[in-house]
Amino acid sequence: MPTEFHFPEDAFALQFFLERTEGLIDVVIANDDLHLLSPAFQAIEVLCNRNKSRFPEAIPPDVSAANSTIGAACEALLVGRREFKGAMAILKIARMGHPVLRTIADPVDDPTDPAFLEFLDDMVETMDDADGTGLAAPQVHVPLRAVVYFVSAARGGENVPLTALINPVIEPLTDEVAYDWEGCLSVPGMLGLVPRPTRIRLTAVGADGETIDKEVTGFHARVLQHECDHLDGILYPQRMDDLSLLIFRDELRHGMPARARELMGLPPETEDEEELDDAENEI
Repeated sequence: MPTEFHFPEDAFALQFFLERTEGLIDVVIANDDLHLLSPAFQAIEVLCNRNKSRFPEAIPPDVSAANSTIGAACEALLVGRREFKGAMAILKIARMGHPVLRTIADPVDDPTDPAFLEFLDDMVETMDDADGTGLAAPQVHVPLRAVVYFVSAARGGENVPLTALINPVIEPLTDEVAYDWEGCLSVPGMLGLVPRPTRIRLTAVGADGETIDKEVTGFHARVLQHECDHLDGILYPQRMDDLSLLIFRDELRHGMPARARELMGLPPETEDEEELDDAENEI
C-alpha cells in the first residue's frame, strides 16, 4: 500500500527516517525532483508491502531539517539504504512525456563509484519488478549513460545474461533493417512495430570495469538500440515509420495487423500467437 510523505524545501534527516521505519519499508523511491537535481527535495514515497501497519503519523519535533545541498540529500539516502539491510529498492519509472526522457544523458565519470554501482543494483531490481528485459538510467529519472538488460533464449535465439553497460556506444554495421514489435516500461500498455538495423557494434564499460567491444545481431541488437536511444532522449515511437502500428497491447487479441505481417515478412494467414506472446517482456 503506497504512502507518500511530503517534506519542506530543505533536505530531511533521511538517516533518522530510515532507522525509525526499518522493518516496515520494502521500497524507498526518491521523487523526480531529487533525481533531476531540483533545488527542492520535495518528497519521498514509501511502499509498504511487508507490513500493513501504518507509519507513525508524525515525525518527532526534535528532528531538525538539514541545511544541505541536494547532493548531500542524495548521499544521506544512499547511506540510509546501506544500513537498510535486505531492502529492495525499486525506483520510480518515468513515463512518456516526462522531460527526463527527452534529455541527452551525461557520461558516467566514475564507473567504479560504490554509490553508482548500488544504483545499478536498484535498476536491476526495478527492471525485474516491472517484468522488463532492459532499463536505461533516464527511465528512473537519473540522466546518466547506463543500461541494464538481459535477453532470454526464448525471445532472442541467444541467452544473454544480465549485463550492465556504462557509457555505451552503438554503431550500425549494415543498412539492412528488420521490423519487430517493441514495448517500453516508459510507454506502458502499448506496442509499436519498429525498424532497426540488424547488426551493430557495441562498445561500453561493464560493471566490472572491463571494456566491452563486440558485434551484436538479431533481437539482442534491437534491445541495445532501444535502450541506448533512451540515453539520447529518444523513445521507440520516434523510430517508427508507420504510426498506425502503434497500438495498445490488449488490442492484439484481434490479431496482428496485415501491414505488420507484411513488414515482418510473415505469411498473411499465419497464426502468430507465439510471436505476439514473445512481446510480453518490455524493453
